[in-house]
Amino acid sequence: MFLPKSGDNKESIRNIVRSITRQFCSVYPASKLFTFLLANLNSKNSRTRAEGMDEMANLIQRHGMNVIPSPQRVFPLIAKQMGERDATVRNSAINVVLQAYLIVGDLDLLYKYLGPMSTKDKALLDEKVIIISFFFFLY
Repeated sequence: MFLPKSGDNKESIRNIVRSITRQFCSVYPASKLFTFLLANLNSKNSRTRAEGMDEMANLIQRHGMNVIPSPQRVFPLIAKQMGERDATVRNSAINVVLQAYLIVGDLDLLYKYLGPMSTKDKALLDEKVIIISFFFFLY
């Protein structure tokens, strides 16, 4: 499949893969694409994992929580990525969770889905949720 190329060193190839991935939903169910993107989380290439999670966040934004086949199994995998050393991977994982929070609106439910997390990861996520909530309150 073409998804492992989403972490290629060349920006032009990453853009092509991003474009194909976005067009993929017009011929294939978004939930199936989400499942394929989950396979990217097993990659050794951190850029591939980050790109996959960025696309997951886009799918959640465009199609809602229905694209996630089983939140109880998916969110612990994403929570594991929040503990990564690489800041890009960490931020991408947080963005997926924040996008889900914007759809669901219940942080306690998301924590239930995420499972046990380190206090550092939980504090980082809480900080981002507070920032987003503040900006939504202003508008």
